[in-house]
Amino acid sequence: MKKLSVLNIYISVTIFVVGWWFFAFKPAPAQPMIEKFSNASLNSSQELMDLAFLHIDRNQLQDALAGNCSLMARLIVEWDIDAQILQSSGLENINRISESDLMRSQYLDRQLKHAPLEKLKIAQEQSRGPFIIDDVGRCISLDRTFHSFLPQTYASASFLLALLSTDEIAALPRSMRDQAQLYPKKLTDQVPLDIDRQNAEKLFQKKPGIAFVAHYSHPATIQALINQGILIYTMKNLMSFSDITNELMQIGRIVNRPFQAELLKIFMEASLLAIDNRRYALTKENVSPQISKQTLLFLNHCQNFDMPTSKTLTGQLLQRMQVVDLSSTCLQEHEKKHEWTVPIDKERILNLNPDTLIIASQNRKALEKEVFNDPAFQQLSAVHNKRIYFVDEATQHSPTQYIVLAYYDLAEAIVHTP
Repeated sequence: MKKLSVLNIYISVTIFVVGWWFFAFKPAPAQPMIEKFSNASLNSSQELMDLAFLHIDRNQLQDALAGNCSLMARLIVEWDIDAQILQSSGLENINRISESDLMRSQYLDRQLKHAPLEKLKIAQEQSRGPFIIDDVGRCISLDRTFHSFLPQTYASASFLLALLSTDEIAALPRSMRDQAQLYPKKLTDQVPLDIDRQNAEKLFQKKPGIAFVAHYSHPATIQALINQGILIYTMKNLMSFSDITNELMQIGRIVNRPFQAELLKIFMEASLLAIDNRRYALTKENVSPQISKQTLLFLNHCQNFDMPTSKTLTGQLLQRMQVVDLSSTCLQEHEKKHEWTVPIDKERILNLNPDTLIIASQNRKALEKEVFNDPAFQQLSAVHNKRIYFVDEATQHSPTQYIVLAYYDLAEAIVHTP
């Protein structure tokens, strides 16, 4: 009995000692990543450069815009975490997508990846609604599922390539294949037909259920489609970012891909915010203070130079960036006339003498050679400081999801340090 009591004492002492050491040296619970930054400031360039959105990869961005839903969902979350970190560090002008859009994007991604195919199909059909109204007020019934589509506009073809398999697309607009920088040949080759008269019979054999046409299409062309029993969805010019995303949602419903279209819409909005946040972070005083002070001039070049007004997508993107845009001082009178572009001669460009010059062109190599061999242009501050950039004209003028790439290219030119 005595031995048992001694044993109990030893056991009790051992438990007490082990317990004391456990509680005395128990590690503190891990704090959420965001809270760790709440009382600290991102004061070093390296801390800023460690954030994901400061490494936005253009090729990855284009891959997502082409319809990679899993990549869209992942980037949306990464960018939102980055924005929270920057906000908690006290950095101003940092914005996030809404909590509802964030949650919705993750729900859509999980549905697309994990929902049984039949259930997903039913859920998408229920999201379509009974009908849709096109851009000229025509009512189109959605009481049946279409299996083949004829996109006569670049915008509708771009959306369909992101939302559908290529065997559901009857043909592509003529010359779209020339824009291989946006639509790789490997992809467009999977849709062998172009929309032209020579392929009329082959197109009829594809039996498209609906055609997406421009509001300025020739009446005879429209009537020919109607005579073949093809429904018509008429599209007007997409003149703003919201026009583009609204049209994307409309077409997503028609082709029974409303979930994919909605996820792409949220991704596009999140992309612009991430690009904005990257630019704001890099204008922080200890990273690149000269960015916020530089003057900018954007030019289009075909045979001559011109400047875009706010009626164009590029003009609207420049306004969003809130940079010191020298063209705005030249456009006030023309803006009242609602012109798309305003010509500008070389003498005026030299007088404006921008710190940063961005030129959109179809033939970058030829224009680069022309500009850098022109003695007059050598007088520009932008050329002297190596802050002249050339961007793809087709991307800048594309009223599609790739308007995000246009914004990326403009922002990169501004934050880039030679």
